[in-house]
Amino acid sequence: MTKITAQLVNELRKRTGAGLMDCKRALEEFEGDLDKAAEHLRIKGIAAADKKAGRATKEGKVKGKVSPDGGKAALVMLACETDFVSRNEQFGELVEKVVDYLLEHGEVEGEDLPTELEELIKEHIAKFGENIVFAGSAYYERSGEDSVFTVYEHLGGRIGVLLEAKLSDPGKADDPTVTQALKDLAMQIAAAMPREPLAVTREDLPGELVEREKEVLRAQAEETGKPPEIVEKIVMGRLNKFFSEVVLLEQPYIREDKKKVGKFLDEVEKQTGVKVTPIRFARLEVGS
Repeated sequence: MTKITAQLVNELRKRTGAGLMDCKRALEEFEGDLDKAAEHLRIKGIAAADKKAGRATKEGKVKGKVSPDGGKAALVMLACETDFVSRNEQFGELVEKVVDYLLEHGEVEGEDLPTELEELIKEHIAKFGENIVFAGSAYYERSGEDSVFTVYEHLGGRIGVLLEAKLSDPGKADDPTVTQALKDLAMQIAAAMPREPLAVTREDLPGELVEREKEVLRAQAEETGKPPEIVEKIVMGRLNKFFSEVVLLEQPYIREDKKKVGKFLDEVEKQTGVKVTPIRFARLEVGS
């Protein structure tokens, strides 16, 4: 039988993340066999993890990443119970592993996670002793050779944005002004001012959403008792205000709120000769 030394216990603890006494007991049970003890703790930990599922997860972290060739990008949010865990370096490494998984395997579809991801998360539930949830993701493949991805993490990873934009001259993707404009666009989406944008242009908004908003605005305007033509003007005025809040290009620019985002991009084009056209974006926020 292998002697159960402090060094052996620490090695098992490092490998599994389990508690000191759990490691010691496992090594004693399996006569110092590290591999068998580690497997035992892993199974035990996953069983315990299943019991933790369902506990409230209001903290977490968002991480975005672009593939080395620039052809793919992913954004992931993992939720946990406490900020103690969300700030933990190992939790950050877990989020990064999940992002890398998406970059390699593509979009996670539906509520059921691939077995590999599910087991990875369960192992960390056992390690941290609290529930961890795959809370959201986005995965994009580049729309064309003229598009680029930008990822931006805000407030220490509580908010994350993935943006794809088309450049009229992709050769100037590294131009400092163009790079800063892309970052500013991502910041605009992250800051959600005056509210979270829902689409790049009016035309991108779902038709049923616009119609529903019109119905609400018309009902409100009709309560004023004004003539139909005045009611219609009120509706259109309020609808334009709605567009200015939820359409990215019509929002007040975060760095200069007297200017629309679309106007800011026009100025970037005049300065650099590059037309920057946002194509699509995803925004994830912890606790939302």
